[in-house]
Amino acid sequence: NDDFHSFEEVIGQLIKALNCSSARAVYLTMKAHSEGKAVVFKGEYLKCIKVSSVLEEIALRTEIVY
Repeated sequence: NDDFHSFEEVIGQLIKALNCSSARAVYLTMKAHSEGKAVVFKGEYLKCIKVSSVLEEIALRTEIVY
């Protein structure tokens, strides 16, 4: 949730990072917007790194918790 990225940017980057549907990306974007953050992926550590790096391409803040 920030003032620097448009909804469209975040949705597009989530689709790219997660290979998810636009509906899922919209849901995750709205969750992050309304709650301040959202868990967008759970999986193996190396996959988490890959997803995180794609999201960070546009300077989205990510955190990997394990």
